[in-house]
Amino acid sequence: MIFDMVGAIRYKSDLMLKDLMSMLLFIQTGMNELIHASIPVSLPAYSPGGNMEIKRESQGDVAILRLAGRIDTSNAPLLEEELDRVISSGSRKVLLVMHDVSYISSGGLRVLLITAKKLKGPEDRFGLSRVSPEVYKILKLSGFTTIFPISETEEEGIAGW
Repeated sequence: MIFDMVGAIRYKSDLMLKDLMSMLLFIQTGMNELIHASIPVSLPAYSPGGNMEIKRESQGDVAILRLAGRIDTSNAPLLEEELDRVISSGSRKVLLVMHDVSYISSGGLRVLLITAKKLKGPEDRFGLSRVSPEVYKILKLSGFTTIFPISETEEEGIAGW
């Protein structure tokens, strides 16, 4: 009985690993189609609850979203909705400040990729700033550091726009 349970756990772990590898391959394939962009925008504070917080503000024509907590499968759709609201309101420059983000899941990576695709016009900009070391590792491993600019400071991120 114990051996059956161990076998079942190994089988499930293998399936999860295969799913993760397939997803990363999909992400890397999609990255080749993206045009680099930057993000400037800003709006009132928004806190969806759970373990992620989004504060929205603006600096000129740039929307700045300050993120905190974990961006995981359960709350990535909230981030996507907020980014959609920003873009729908006419903001075509968006900067995500991520120094207080401790984790980003594949769902969060998907939101970043979709946003970068939406903001690929000649005047559009999308970028990340002050990314935490934990999140930077995930972005680097998944190849996302080549998709959009990542700056050490907000000023650097906005300066090139």
